[in-house]
Amino acid sequence: MPHSNTTSTLKHFDHLARHWWNPDGPMKTLHQINPIRTQWISNHLTAPQQVCDIACGAGLLTEALDDAGHHMTGIDASPSLIQVAQAHAGNRTINYHHTTVESFAAQYPEHFDAITCLELLEHVDNPQRMIQHCATCCKPGGLIFLSTLNRTLKAFILGIVVAEHLMNWVPKHTHQYEQFIRPSELKAWAHTQGLQLKDLMGLTLNPWTGHAALSKKIDINYLMCFKKPLH
Repeated sequence: MPHSNTTSTLKHFDHLARHWWNPDGPMKTLHQINPIRTQWISNHLTAPQQVCDIACGAGLLTEALDDAGHHMTGIDASPSLIQVAQAHAGNRTINYHHTTVESFAAQYPEHFDAITCLELLEHVDNPQRMIQHCATCCKPGGLIFLSTLNRTLKAFILGIVVAEHLMNWVPKHTHQYEQFIRPSELKAWAHTQGLQLKDLMGLTLNPWTGHAALSKKIDINYLMCFKKPLH
């Protein structure tokens, strides 16, 4: 899952690999938000597109976008997650790679029409560098989709204290508050790569009902779409 990160974080997600496709397991919240984030991405894309899902995990988003008609590539630094993704893909023609984003970006510069990098930036040591690699892989004129958690008191209370420690909706130690990212920070980092903000949306989830929706509220989870300018 994460790239440019600590060994402990990789081990955390490796341990979850066998549970990834269980909609009632430890990745339940990811299953609950996947349809709405897939729809949001699809609304910005004209099918079919060549899309790379960076930190694809076991392929939840990758398969959903494949089902939407896009030509999908998924990469992840976790060998366990890639193995699960490949096994679950069945007859789908998804290209999965066990690799780091650093190596992949060097091999495939300006190769994809769109890049997705969701629920990752808050797990890596250098999110600015991650955005740089996303920009490298994207063709001029292409789109880059990012999502993360806002660094707010509300996100800390609901995203860590409640979700991880009180209700066990998310596995403990999944998030570290100091790694949450304000939208202004993410926008500034993307701007240094020449990326232009196209869309900013909040993402809300009612964990009791499983209902997820896009929202103007960005104080917890949010999504950003950037465009890479033409040369």
